[in-house]
Amino acid sequence: VAPAPTIAELRLAAKLDVDGRAEVARLGFITNGAGQALIYEAKRRESEACLANYTAVSPPAAGVYPVLDAEIGITLTAAAQATADAYEVAVAVDAMATAWIAAGAAIETIRLGAKRDLETAADQAAIDAILAGLVWPTP
Repeated sequence: VAPAPTIAELRLAAKLDVDGRAEVARLGFITNGAGQALIYEAKRRESEACLANYTAVSPPAAGVYPVLDAEIGITLTAAAQATADAYEVAVAVDAMATAWIAAGAAIETIRLGAKRDLETAADQAAIDAILAGLVWPTP
């Protein structure tokens, strides 16, 4: 018969659970994978450059921002219309990035706060109460 887990082991397991739950919450807003993260970063860089250098009246020519160009006609504008050019994609990407930053920050606050609270949980009941009280942002 294995000995009952120590409070330190229970806390560690709960902290790992919190990290897993945080990742699930993040995946409500973003796509999983290191390669996808690189694409998101490329989109963000291109959208920042596009918004700094072009306007809706004078959008960039095709080919200037290839990652943004890949979404023309696919990504929707705020008015739920298909994007017509890289500038409109940049506006949409910028809005999504802003929303993700807010959601990601909220998730991180919840994750770190839970792990802090778990550090001083006295027993399994206290751990269960902390985990039950977590409310993650949703898209």
